[in-house]
Amino acid sequence: MPRPPWNPPRKRRTREHVLADLSVNHLEKYALRCGYAVERISNDYGLDLAIFTFDEFAREKAAIRAPGGHP
Repeated sequence: MPRPPWNPPRKRRTREHVLADLSVNHLEKYALRCGYAVERISNDYGLDLAIFTFDEFAREKAAIRAPGGHP
């Protein structure tokens, strides 16, 4: 019985998934630089990122949700 190759072919991610991750990373970087709270949403195919802003009393002022680019 032949031995399996040392470097078997790896699975490749689709271009759409790579671009979706890059766009979430881009939004996340700018939101964190501005001092907002960021939460990645990984199990929902409709939303990828939630950005939260707070007032001076730590009450939530607004929540912005970035829709996902999944087909």
